[in-house]
Amino acid sequence: MTLVFCWLDRSFSRNCITSIADTRSAYQDGAGEWQLLNETTTKLFGLGVKCHTFDGLGLEHYRAPDPYFETEIGFAFAGYCFEALSIIALMRRCLSRLVQMDGNTEVRPTPEGYARLLDTIGTRYFASHRRREHHLVSFLMSGFSDQKPWVVEWSYRPQEGARHQVFDPITTDNFFAIGDAGKHKKTQETIDAMRKAISRHRSGLVKRFKEIDERKLEDARHVDAEKRLIERTALESLDDEFKQTVGGVLQKMEVKPMGDKAFVDFCKDDEADILDGLPMVGSNLGYIPLNESMGMGSQVQESNPEEAP
Repeated sequence: MTLVFCWLDRSFSRNCITSIADTRSAYQDGAGEWQLLNETTTKLFGLGVKCHTFDGLGLEHYRAPDPYFETEIGFAFAGYCFEALSIIALMRRCLSRLVQMDGNTEVRPTPEGYARLLDTIGTRYFASHRRREHHLVSFLMSGFSDQKPWVVEWSYRPQEGARHQVFDPITTDNFFAIGDAGKHKKTQETIDAMRKAISRHRSGLVKRFKEIDERKLEDARHVDAEKRLIERTALESLDDEFKQTVGGVLQKMEVKPMGDKAFVDFCKDDEADILDGLPMVGSNLGYIPLNESMGMGSQVQESNPEEAP
């Protein structure tokens, strides 16, 4: 049912929320066995949030003008794909048309507000969903509010209905796992233990350096080591033959602050990607992602329209 990890990453002297997930989708056959469906399923999404004033909607032209505030939040899911993607589509529609009734342009969405919206949409969606065994999805929402990082953990189960927990703000001590990652506690416990060991080692070692630059360098090395540890653990989980619902390649998303806003960036997989070598959509107008490959520095990955994906 997917593997998803999420944490606050401060490597490379920056501040961002990183989410990683596998790309496999599977289904249960008539005998109840999990069968592979696809190895390139997208499970990480960036949703745009736009806030408008009611007076400024321009209803006579059936359009929404420039919003008074906009940002982006990250969305990661685990569970049944059709159901999760349907709920994400409904959330995307609502978040792009938030309206402030009294014209107060100081109002901003809150993590708790996002969670309540997801509670209502998810509950209403499953109320008319007839296959009760498919009432099983989990989400991790992530973003920045006033440059403070936050995460919302949300789930829907047949016996429990919609549940959420808001973590606002999060710190480097927080680590989130849903899907098969959440079921296999050993994986999460291993990561937690190793992260704490790295943190203790960093705290003790950094104090030995008198020069500020040396301290910063050593601190950066430990933070980078922690990030690589998490990614390596996730990659090892993809190769676990006993996890039939986890596999494919590792996809990665980062939510980064930008003033009072945030934007979502996607990283390039180590393997060939379905978005490589896309055709131009206009004269010299095509998709070129600005991204960071797994464990590497930021780079521009150019697309070659002459090559097949």
